Amino acid sequence: QQKEKVVLRTYVDGLPVIPDSALPALKWTDGQDQAVITGEAFQLSFDKATGKISSLVFKDTELVA
Repeated sequence: QQKEKVVLRTYVDGLPVIPDSALPALKWTDGQDQAVITGEAFQLSFDKATGKISSLVFKDTELVA
């Protein structure tokens, strides 16, 4: 059985390439019930039991609760 190959592009034609070192840092917090990724203007929480997004806050506005 032949496996399908997936090619991931790290750029889009016509858009500038931003090096990883120029991107803002992300913080990962691994709690008992949820995992949280925090960036400069957002916080994204995942329910570890279901794998679903449990909360998304962007610029102090909760978009998903």
